[in-house]
Amino acid sequence: MWMWGGAEGFVYQQRWPRSEYVIVDEPPLKGWVAGQPGPKVRGTPVVVGAGHRLRKAAPHWPAPWPVGGVFAPTWWPRDRPTKPVEYYNPMKVAADVLLDVQRTAGEDRKALLRFVNKWGMLGVGVPGDSFFLDGVDFTGRCLTQLKEWIEGFEALQRGKKRMRRSLKRSPGRPWTWRTLAFELSEHVREVHLGAVRARRRLLAVYRPRNLFDALWLELWRQATEVKRHRRCPECRALFIPGRANQQYCTRLCANRPTVRAWKRKQKDKKTAEQRQKES
Repeated sequence: MWMWGGAEGFVYQQRWPRSEYVIVDEPPLKGWVAGQPGPKVRGTPVVVGAGHRLRKAAPHWPAPWPVGGVFAPTWWPRDRPTKPVEYYNPMKVAADVLLDVQRTAGEDRKALLRFVNKWGMLGVGVPGDSFFLDGVDFTGRCLTQLKEWIEGFEALQRGKKRMRRSLKRSPGRPWTWRTLAFELSEHVREVHLGAVRARRRLLAVYRPRNLFDALWLELWRQATEVKRHRRCPECRALFIPGRANQQYCTRLCANRPTVRAWKRKQKDKKTAEQRQKES
C-alpha cells in the first residue's frame, strides 16, 4: 500500500490500477442478453488481473449485463495481460481528477472512455454486482453525481438557497445543506479506517475502497476545510485555489488566452500584409 500524508495531518492509503480500456457492448457468453440476468456458469470463472476480479461469466445472482456496455481491458475476456499494470495513488491527484470529472460529460461515451484510460475505472461495477467490470452508463451517472454535488456545494456557499438537480431520476429536487451533508456522509462511510506505526505512535489512516470513494473522500476534505471554490474562466470547472490570486484551475487553462491572443495577432498581421500586397 502507498501512503500519503496531507498538510492537515491525515494519512491516506490506496493503490489503484490503470490500464488501456475499451468499451465492450456485447456479452462474451452465449445466451447472455443485455438487460437480462446472465446464464449461470458453474464455478463462475474469473480472471485476476489489472487489480480487479474480471469475470468471464455472469455472477450467480441476477445482475444483468448493462445495456450501455462495460469498460474492459483490451485483452478481456479471452487473453491475459501482456504488460505490467500501472498503479498510482489517486489521493495525491484527487483534486486534478475532480477537475477532469467536471469536464467529462456523463452521457458522452468517448469522453468517459478517455477519463477511464487516464485515471482507471471508478471501481463501481454494475448495479447489482460491484465486483464486475464498470458499466459505461453507471460510470457516467456516478460522475454526474459528483459534478452535481460540487455545483450544489458552490451554490450554497454563494448564498443560494437552492439549486435544481439535473438528474432525470430526481427532477427538480433542491440542494440544501442537509441533503449535501447526507449524501457526502453516505459515500464516505464506505472509507475504511486503520492505523499505521510511526515512531512510537500510531497514525490514523483513511483507506478508500476504490477511485470513486477516493473522490468523495477528497470532497469531504475540501468541504470540511471550508475553503471556497473558484470557477475557472476557461473551462468553467470549480477548483480550490492554491493561492489568493490564482484565477485558472491549471497552467494549461492559464496559457490558452495567451495562445489565442498570439494566434489572433498573427492572423491580423498576415491579413494586413495581404492587403498591403494587393494595394
